[in-house]
Amino acid sequence: MRKVLKVAGEILRGRSDLVKKSMQVVLKATNYNRRVVVSSNCQTGGIAASLQVIFPEDEIIPLPLPAFACNRAEIRFAEKISKCDIWVSIGGYDLPEKFGFADQVQLIRVPILRFSGFHPDLVYARQISTGELIVPHYNSAIAIWAYQNKLEIDDAEKLFNKNTFTELGYLDHWGPSVNQLAQRFENSDLKFSDFILSMRREGLFMYSLNHPKLMAIARLSKLVARKMGAGADVFEKYIDINDGLNDVIWPVYPEIGDSLSLYSSYSWKMGEGQWIKGIRSYLEYAYESYAQQNIAPSDIVSVQIDEHRYNQVLGNCAGIRT
Repeated sequence: MRKVLKVAGEILRGRSDLVKKSMQVVLKATNYNRRVVVSSNCQTGGIAASLQVIFPEDEIIPLPLPAFACNRAEIRFAEKISKCDIWVSIGGYDLPEKFGFADQVQLIRVPILRFSGFHPDLVYARQISTGELIVPHYNSAIAIWAYQNKLEIDDAEKLFNKNTFTELGYLDHWGPSVNQLAQRFENSDLKFSDFILSMRREGLFMYSLNHPKLMAIARLSKLVARKMGAGADVFEKYIDINDGLNDVIWPVYPEIGDSLSLYSSYSWKMGEGQWIKGIRSYLEYAYESYAQQNIAPSDIVSVQIDEHRYNQVLGNCAGIRT
């Protein structure tokens, strides 16, 4: 394995002059000043589109960062980014050095915008028997617990209240979420305070725990632009793009919104323009979705939650022992 990667790196290093000449020809032919590759997750398109607005004379190429299944896939990806001037990425930071083009490509490390402070009840769920994530991917942890314990809709609806949220830590979720996001920025090339202070002024900057609103994408992109040489006036630039991330919108529950001084509601957008209004309607939707997929109550589990805490808090609220 090491020999393969070493040879690949040597090949890329040996072709450095050829790559430079090729890029000069391409840039001249297309009138682009620079070639910039953006590699992120679902935020790739939004960042790339924002940078294209800021730098209209550059070629901005969205290229999502893959999960490399084999060395050959890693080598192919490395070849692609070796032909750019700037690589904006959420990971794979060792690739330029590993394949010998670190001196040719400017690497700008960016954080993944993941923030659960507005939506502490939003979780992924997995079907135990298959190990696969439940579709849709977004689920209510409380709804899943109610389904697991075969609660009737009327009883499940009663679990959504301020006392329950307080006991589950939902009303204290903001601080830990900020700290987690700060850590992601710490491992990037961008300054956290330059991002979070702006977002606090804006208010609700996420559609869900991992889908940021345009205001957040634009701000992140402007911080990247500064690393690419843009002046401070870039922060005044208006960016109007389709972020492609608002197909599903998780609500800020009123009890949580009150604690954060934010507009809030029990109104879910679940894709394709489908709006679900009210806790009962959402629970009916969730229960029916699980049943249609033949997922038994004993065959579903929320991902990355404190099950003991949910059993204790919700069990007490529902008057059952788990």
